Amino acid sequence: MVRKVGLAARMAALPQIWHEITGGDEVGLLNDYSFKDVPEHAHDNRWLHRPKMDWALVKKPNAIAANLLSGTKHIIQARKATPQLASQVPTKIIDTGNEKLFAFIRTADEGNLVGIFNFTDEWTNISAELLRTNGITTFKDALGGGEVTPTKNQITVAPYGRLWLT
Repeated sequence: MVRKVGLAARMAALPQIWHEITGGDEVGLLNDYSFKDVPEHAHDNRWLHRPKMDWALVKKPNAIAANLLSGTKHIIQARKATPQLASQVPTKIIDTGNEKLFAFIRTADEGNLVGIFNFTDEWTNISAELLRTNGITTFKDALGGGEVTPTKNQITVAPYGRLWLT
């Protein structure tokens, strides 16, 4: 879920993020089939995705629900603090030459940002030179908060990992 919000946040998909936050995904709630037992809801399967919020789940330290909510909030804060992700900044898809990765660039007055997403359960790499050609020079991860160091001119991306490099 947190990875899904990370991608949506990078693509300026605030309506999608809002749906996730108000739909229970932000705390890992599952579908609620009890809507069928409520006559005024039974005809409308949208209620399946509107479970009753269990806020007690979020209050348990280190619980999955609390971690999901914390991660989602972190992504939203990082997006707000990253001018390259403003809605008026255009997005261009980048061909990484690696079918495991999805990447795009957003070019703003403050500089470029390249979002990289690994959609597999395997470690994989992206060419640091490809990133440099797209204006990435410091390899600072705007989401993770640290710098990524190329090894043998490659940036390693963790399984299901994501980087917002500037």
